[in-house]
Amino acid sequence: MSEKKRESALCRQVGGSHYQGFTLSPYVFFIENQIPHHKASIIRRILRYDHKTGKGLEDLRKIQHELELIIEIEGWEKDNQGSIDGEEKEEKYTGDGSENDPYRRVFDIPGSY
Repeated sequence: MSEKKRESALCRQVGGSHYQGFTLSPYVFFIENQIPHHKASIIRRILRYDHKTGKGLEDLRKIQHELELIIEIEGWEKDNQGSIDGEEKEEKYTGDGSENDPYRRVFDIPGSY
């Protein structure tokens, strides 16, 4: 009995064709460059919003909301002196799951997010 060779998931796309024209799959790019999900989500939406299978203004509004989340959670609302609410920020977001990881603090996930 011969086994049928399975097509790679990287060779197909479900729900549109907006990523198929790229030289490198966005998913492969994200993995190889260790792009975190919250950043990859914005990149995926910006790549597809104006494509015929994209969601136009809905994608742009989601990008805007995701950026607002990053600004708020990571503490990027700074005044002209580079501080947040008048206090100097000690560390920039690292996303490492440590005690300084704002996502861990916001969602209170022990160990990692």
